[in-house]
Amino acid sequence: MTDSTATLTYVRDTMIPQAAPPVSQAGVVKWVRENLFSSWLNVILTAGSLYLLYFVITLILPWLLNSVWNAGSLTECREILATNGVASTVGGACFAVIRDRWVQFIFGFYPADLYWRPILAFVLFFVALAPVLFATVPRRLLAFTAVYPFLAVWLIWGGAFWSPLLILAGFAVGYLAFGQGTRIGGPALGVILGVLCAGGWWLYATPWISGALDRAVGSARQEQSMTSLTALTQALGPQLADIEERIAASDVTIADAVAQKDLLVAAVLAERAAPTSDAALAQLLADLSASFAQLNSLRSAANQLAVAQFQTKDAITETRSLLSAITALPDLEANLDTMRTKAAELRAALPDSVANFSTVDAAKDANTDDKAALRAAIAAETDAAAAAKTIGLTYGELGRVGLKPVDSSDIGGFLLAIIIGISGITLSLPLGILLALGRQSNLFIINKISVAFIEIIRGVPLIVWLFTAQLLLNYFLPKGTNF
Repeated sequence: MTDSTATLTYVRDTMIPQAAPPVSQAGVVKWVRENLFSSWLNVILTAGSLYLLYFVITLILPWLLNSVWNAGSLTECREILATNGVASTVGGACFAVIRDRWVQFIFGFYPADLYWRPILAFVLFFVALAPVLFATVPRRLLAFTAVYPFLAVWLIWGGAFWSPLLILAGFAVGYLAFGQGTRIGGPALGVILGVLCAGGWWLYATPWISGALDRAVGSARQEQSMTSLTALTQALGPQLADIEERIAASDVTIADAVAQKDLLVAAVLAERAAPTSDAALAQLLADLSASFAQLNSLRSAANQLAVAQFQTKDAITETRSLLSAITALPDLEANLDTMRTKAAELRAALPDSVANFSTVDAAKDANTDDKAALRAAIAAETDAAAAAKTIGLTYGELGRVGLKPVDSSDIGGFLLAIIIGISGITLSLPLGILLALGRQSNLFIINKISVAFIEIIRGVPLIVWLFTAQLLLNYFLPKGTNF
């Protein structure tokens, strides 16, 4: 049997080495064949898609490759493209505006000397987020996560350091009130008492305590502030004059550079129209490139001078305004009680038919004399309120121990998008959990309020709420209310 087996043909006595599958049955080729060319319809769609992609790329790619990153205006961008021989039908992207305004795209109109504050808030955001996302981070950092929203608001908007502390204290007051109410009358009373106490703390106690601290610190700083503000005003005047002289000299230099650049542009275009030699054109293009670089450098320096001029003028205006307010502060405080007494007497002397109206237009049925008396009372009340507000703002500026305030209107760009995104995500999660728990509650009021809020807010498009908040609410709220 062994001998016969050895003489058999077509019988392999060794294994064939393992081979890779055919190219058409594995890898990219298989995926392309099965997904892009599996039928005549897929072949047509694939070919059409490839042609469309080729058409779009051939349009966009030259526009991107011919882009201009250094220019002072759109006209200058077009001049650079023309001198580089780029046809008007092809064109090129003018990305110089991105190079010039990238800081504004990130920070909006946030003061340049305070950029460190939003940057620090952004970095600390990741520190606060770490213990929430990663179990390996120490749990003790969750305390910083809870404090971070108040710290970030203080860093970005500024103000006295006790403002976020007073807001935090409101939560502690609400928690204590909730505990007391729960022991006395159960969870329902605890929730109601906690919300009322926290709201009362934020609406009444916080402004009063903050104002008292401002007044205490401001009174101690009044004389010192007047001395320092006077010295600062005297120093800023010569500084502004020097900046304006440098701006005037810079304008002359820029005008000369623009004239030189225009001559070079004309020479390059003339050389292209009637070429003499490649070396001459190359030299003209090199000179023109250097001229553009010099002009951009001069304009950049001029922009910095303009910013310095604006900041100096703004500092002078703020300093003089605060100095005037401090100077007038004793007289305002001395006359405030008199102004309030006069307003109260005018209001008390009004007939009962118009005494309760806060505007003359509301008292449309009153006679002319009563309207005049009401107008005088309202004017006296307005003057007293304005004087009280001026006193409060002055003491708030004098007594601020913390960061310089920044208006919300100065916040924009990527910074604003980050604030809105983080605020929306951070507030929506706990609010959604509370509403979901409230919807499952056996307490009638809590259940129905949660259901109504969820169904109404979710059932109405967001654009309708935005229009309502921006436009319609102003018709039902006091004059001057602004969201």
